[in-house]
Amino acid sequence: MSKEADNKKFRIGICGYGSIGSRHARLLSYGGDVDLVIADPVEEHLKEAEKLPSVMAVARSAEEIVKMDLHGLIIATPDEFHVPQAELACRAGLPVLIEKPVADNLENAEQLKKIKEETGAAILVGYPLRHNAVFQKGKEILDSGLIGSPVSFHIMLGAYATLLAAKNRFADGVRNKLFVDYSHEWDYLHWFLGDVDKVAATAQMAGKLERMQDPNVVNAVMTLKNGVSGTAHLDYVQFPGQREFVIIGDRGRLGINAVQGTVTARIYDEEHEQIYSVAETFDGMMTKQWEHFRDIIFNGKEAGVKLDDGINALRTADAMIRSVETGMWQKV
Repeated sequence: MSKEADNKKFRIGICGYGSIGSRHARLLSYGGDVDLVIADPVEEHLKEAEKLPSVMAVARSAEEIVKMDLHGLIIATPDEFHVPQAELACRAGLPVLIEKPVADNLENAEQLKKIKEETGAAILVGYPLRHNAVFQKGKEILDSGLIGSPVSFHIMLGAYATLLAAKNRFADGVRNKLFVDYSHEWDYLHWFLGDVDKVAATAQMAGKLERMQDPNVVNAVMTLKNGVSGTAHLDYVQFPGQREFVIIGDRGRLGINAVQGTVTARIYDEEHEQIYSVAETFDGMMTKQWEHFRDIIFNGKEAGVKLDDGINALRTADAMIRSVETGMWQKV
């Protein structure tokens, strides 16, 4: 199942042609400088992938495509395949962009860390909000000291659209996907404010929606190692979606609204808010993530989102799940 290669500059493999893998493929396919090789075990997915103009070959497994003289590999398969496929790439000397979460559990994530140290492979974790202009502007304002020292925060995430877009989500009966699907939130919390120390979380199935996954509502109280504390709400209920991050400082308040594309800064002793409009599309931040990955491959640039960052986010999600199961605070 091959097409004639055009001998372009980049040859990139993509493992997994679900909602995220197909987005990667679509964005790269029309850039004019990439040949793609797609691996997916589902025949219908491969037939769909072959329609893209830059797809030079398709295969059923990662083992096949890592032998195809690739420059890098993007892993967008279900969580349990992330580490085995990343190991194949690392041992083949390929830089890897691995979608979140980095692994299906912490034990496997730590194993991947050992493999990375052994092989010296470059690994970029797929948290594209790090490349989102709205969050970057918010981080710039926070780091400027405009709102003073952070004292508290609130995360609000509504994402029913995730269930509407899912292809295979309801076949396996897996629970607790919400905690890791949106480990984006735990990553940017770490990026903005520091390491999470402990969490207390509750979770439930609520509402009467056409698509539901257990749990579909999560609420948490979190304390960071630097003493800052705050709350988080995640749900598979709100549609259209919502993503907001509010930081309260001792001189002002910072609000990031990713859906509206605004960053709002309110200084307590000033009458008016400062509102910055910095809208970013999903395709836009994914494209910037690819450009960063390309710099890693060809220019040896250090990964902006490291494997340790991915492991930190997974630790936070794991602590939340343990808190829900035990009804007690859990250390991260």
